[in-house]
Amino acid sequence: MLTEDERGSIEESHLNSTPGPTPRRRTTLNRRSVRTLLREGQSHLFEHWPPPGEHDDDKRRFSEQVEKFSERYPGGLAAYVRRAKTLQEYVGSNQRHKEFEGCTPSIAEGVILKYGSRKYVEYEEAGLKEFARVAFVLVAGGSAERLNRGNEIKLELPTESATGICFLELYIKSILAIQHSAKKRRILPPVSTEKQPTSCSPPMILISSSGEVHAILFSSGLLQTWKKEGRNWVVIFEEGNGLTFKATPALLGASMLCDFDVNLLASARKGESPGAGIVQFSNKSGSRMVANIDCIHQVLSSMGHRHMDLNDFTTAHSPFPTGLDQMVLKPGPYLDELTNTQGRDMPTVLPLLEEGGYDVMLEAQ
Repeated sequence: MLTEDERGSIEESHLNSTPGPTPRRRTTLNRRSVRTLLREGQSHLFEHWPPPGEHDDDKRRFSEQVEKFSERYPGGLAAYVRRAKTLQEYVGSNQRHKEFEGCTPSIAEGVILKYGSRKYVEYEEAGLKEFARVAFVLVAGGSAERLNRGNEIKLELPTESATGICFLELYIKSILAIQHSAKKRRILPPVSTEKQPTSCSPPMILISSSGEVHAILFSSGLLQTWKKEGRNWVVIFEEGNGLTFKATPALLGASMLCDFDVNLLASARKGESPGAGIVQFSNKSGSRMVANIDCIHQVLSSMGHRHMDLNDFTTAHSPFPTGLDQMVLKPGPYLDELTNTQGRDMPTVLPLLEEGGYDVMLEAQ
């Protein structure tokens, strides 16, 4: 740990190496960030801090990154550090083995649509009518480093080898194609009334990672803006699955016709398979939680409900489908929930198979 004198030296060194067009303002911001890091037990970041005049550009970049993050995260830098420590303590406690204790698993409410069926077409038509009232959010923070693609991000990767079209281009063209189809069939509504958005073109924004999406949408004011514009739906999707947009209109239609606040796109999975599955948990107080849980078969087995994940005789699949990284939300209820949490999403529960049961990891978001 650093002494008070050493901390003061770090502050002075940091501030003296950060000149700029408005030194006074930037010095105040930098001083606040450094003091916050030191106060929250992050002094290890400065244990090998170079003296003034050395690596000043790196120091400046570090300072700017810290400031930008602190301004964007609900509650600032201190709130993030404290939240991370809380989750770390939780993982290290016995509570992590009781994540679903007292809960009863069940099949979440949903709609099963067979592609090309009359019901599918009905839902697809309903979704196209809602297309002018949609905002798209692409979670685009995935790196392709594990795929040996250097510094590329997943959105730059080709979706197939015939044309080489990348994921980002495919997503943009898919949205434009759906929009064109809706206009051609004259099912996009006019935009002259107050309750309708000011443009028929659905906005799309890119957000750097799934852990930040909720905080950014809340702190940026985008949800409030979309709600005022008359956007009835927010579609959040992740990179890496170009086929999901074929089902987006039907997914929107299901959200509208069934009045879902949150709707997850899912596909069938085989029972007892090791992947993720969507399940509803209910406790004795009557509260419910629907989540896409990794290692769902192991989780159900540890709870004494292994039989629930067997293949159905009619469909030959488990009653618990797997999520496809695309969801539709109503801006109103979504905004209300984020207001209650100040933009902080609940931690992601990642069960890991362990002999005799399962362990859980929490991903700070």
